[in-house]
Amino acid sequence: MKIDFKEIALILIVAIVIAFAYNLSKPKPIPLIWEPKEIKVLSDEDVFGNMEQSKEQIDNDLTDASITEPETFQPNEEKLVDDKIAEKKIEVAESKKAVVEREKKKEPDSELPTNTEFTVSYEQMKKIISNPDFIIIDARNPELYEKSKIGKAINIFPYDEEAVFMPKILDLPTDKRIVIYCDGGNCDASHKLAEAIKSFGYKKVFIYTGGWDDWTKHQGLK
Repeated sequence: MKIDFKEIALILIVAIVIAFAYNLSKPKPIPLIWEPKEIKVLSDEDVFGNMEQSKEQIDNDLTDASITEPETFQPNEEKLVDDKIAEKKIEVAESKKAVVEREKKKEPDSELPTNTEFTVSYEQMKKIISNPDFIIIDARNPELYEKSKIGKAINIFPYDEEAVFMPKILDLPTDKRIVIYCDGGNCDASHKLAEAIKSFGYKKVFIYTGGWDDWTKHQGLK
């Protein structure tokens, strides 16, 4: 059987063109040249700044954007996921609108650039675990999370099925700062989860890049 290399080459070229066109048609196309994000260590002022308002003030400001009780999620109901995504985006937008008047009266929280990932230190994590203004998320797999975790961390594993981890993101409160960790070192689960959360409009999302490995070393558990 004679192999027609010209036909094979033509098929490959057409496939590449289609792949490029599909990638460019997506809202967030995959970059052709990978550029690692800058990782910046935050100061205490960046992490804990502008937290003087009381919980009562926050509740009053966010009355119209309060989170309702989550509905029972059925993994195969894709429409329910889409509806909850839309509701969450509206909720985040309303939350920002609700607090804008108060923020005008004082120096507002500076927004963090979206093209940079921000990390917190072990010393900052020690303060964060007892601070009610923070939500800590363990991005490790559920088996490791069940064995032990940092503080009162909740578990969202970004490599689960979308029907499993997406509802957990949708249930995150909009008036909290979020810190994510995984194993540390080369673990990228925390970075992947941070990107997913920030896509819903969350601005104060931090990563504890030292992760579980750094935490347990400092705690004398290793």
